[in-house]
Amino acid sequence: MRPLLVSLAAALLTAGSAAAQVDTPAIVSADGSATLTRPPQMMRMRVDVMSKAATLEEALAGLKQQTAKAKTQLVEFGADADSIRVEAPRVTSLKTEQQRQMEELMRQRLERAGRGQAKARASMPVIVAATLEAQWKLNSTEAEQILLQVHPLQEKIRAADIGQLPVLAAD
Repeated sequence: MRPLLVSLAAALLTAGSAAAQVDTPAIVSADGSATLTRPPQMMRMRVDVMSKAATLEEALAGLKQQTAKAKTQLVEFGADADSIRVEAPRVTSLKTEQQRQMEELMRQRLERAGRGQAKARASMPVIVAATLEAQWKLNSTEAEQILLQVHPLQEKIRAADIGQLPVLAAD
């Protein structure tokens, strides 16, 4: 009776482990990396269009004219008209924040030393900017052909100076 009980217990254990193996899905895992190269399909351009004037209203009007002119030029250069976007205008400065802080620090030091006088600041011109984006579809998948299409286009954009800041006569 005892050998029968042992063999019955062994059969149950074997059947239980076999059933567990059948219910468990097979898992295959791998780890690695690959590099895919594909030629570009479009050229993108982002540039800040700027306008400078004595008042904010004049600067915004100038910015509107500059962006309209830039859009026209970009379409003439073959940009997809639907891809041209202009972000919201913002007030900006030609100087970096660090330059402005340094000038303020120097002005304060000169005033404390008695060498500088606190004078009324002349009204500074207002500078506004908006980021303009455009895209061009590339016609080839070969590197040389893409270069032949893109380089002359880049030269036209540089020559048009789309992001140019108009100089005021009062400067």
